[in-house]
Amino acid sequence: MYARRVALFVLRDAEDKVLLQHRSESAKLLPDYWAFFGGGIEEGETPEQAVVREAGEELGIELKDFKFFKSYEAQEKPGLFEKFVYTAPLGYSIDFLRKQ
Repeated sequence: MYARRVALFVLRDAEDKVLLQHRSESAKLLPDYWAFFGGGIEEGETPEQAVVREAGEELGIELKDFKFFKSYEAQEKPGLFEKFVYTAPLGYSIDFLRKQ
């Protein structure tokens, strides 16, 4: 049994640069880490539904053109996590976003 199931998404620009989030030092999970976007899969939700919901909650975007990349298990506190990873085009260059 998994302690948690999560859906993550990797946003890549046309130059194959990846957008990451820098988590705050006060974050409950992975404080001060650089990480992909995403979060927990809710009861009755598919990983695909979760990744779309998380994109809306975290970035205010409607994720449409995403593809399954891989799933894997990871031993973390408080236990075994099942992770589903998706990729999606960013639509902007990372360099453009840095200037904003």
